Amino acid sequence: MTTVSTSELKAGTPFQFNGDPAQARRFLFSVKTYFIMNPTVYNTDVRQVGLALAYMTEGTAGTWAQTYYGDAFSTNPPKFGKWDDFEKAFKEAFSSPDQAGEALSKLRDLKQGSRPLVEYVSAFKALVSQASIKESVVLIEWFCQGLNYGLVTSIYRMENVPTDFDKFVTAAMKMDANWRQGASHRNHAQKNKKGNSNTKYVPRPSASRRDPDAMDVDRTLSPSEKDKAFREGHCFKCNEKGHRVNRCPAKVRKTEKEESKKGKKPVRHAEEQSDDEESDNQDSDDEEDMDVQLTRVTHIKKASTKAKTNGRTPVGKKDF
Repeated sequence: MTTVSTSELKAGTPFQFNGDPAQARRFLFSVKTYFIMNPTVYNTDVRQVGLALAYMTEGTAGTWAQTYYGDAFSTNPPKFGKWDDFEKAFKEAFSSPDQAGEALSKLRDLKQGSRPLVEYVSAFKALVSQASIKESVVLIEWFCQGLNYGLVTSIYRMENVPTDFDKFVTAAMKMDANWRQGASHRNHAQKNKKGNSNTKYVPRPSASRRDPDAMDVDRTLSPSEKDKAFREGHCFKCNEKGHRVNRCPAKVRKTEKEESKKGKKPVRHAEEQSDDEESDNQDSDDEEDMDVQLTRVTHIKKASTKAKTNGRTPVGKKDF
């Protein structure tokens, strides 16, 4: 004797239906699928109707289920009716009166856009099922209306264009996958190229060799050094005798050397030029100030000597 198992397979149970017309078709499919997965459990009309009502507890669906329960329990024993009658009443209550027309309207607006083709195909098949479109020629026409133009062009350039809808979709899926893979490689290559273009070779500056015996004409003398150089008659620039800083030959030689280097006129930054000029001007001003002080000191000394000779207090001595 064969024993039939009556244990229920709890897989793919129906979802809670709240009365949304857009979900009515999906709900019926989920309930029927559950019947098929448990044929020895839901093998009567009462069990089938009872299961469907058990998942209709929210929204307008819950109100409709309560009314159905009331009618069923108004008799003794309760009568839930046949499944076919229940399904018909359910569709009249929750399905759109023009489901096909609404599906066609949505098909007109359906576009692939930037999303993967697999998502577009899934949405397209759901709508054509609701619209009850089955002919391959019509399906292909509708399918191409929302398909990206590049894919449509590529398919119709094939030597043998598929006339079966499923084969047409398969060809489009392959081309879309190839295009996206190629685009990924292109983007990767462009990023690498962009990254390489931003990487510039910058040579490290080599330390310039300086003659230890060379005179440091760029160093600025301290006030005490300037005072000493002035008293000894030295230039504030090169610390040599016989000229002043504004006529320093070391400065002239340095400028000529820079201009003749590599046969090109040296280009100096404005800040460097300004600093050099300011330094030279300052040295010249310091020399002039010392000249003025020296002249004043000499004048006062002469006046003091003359006053001593005449027995008078020198004028300006206190001020000095």
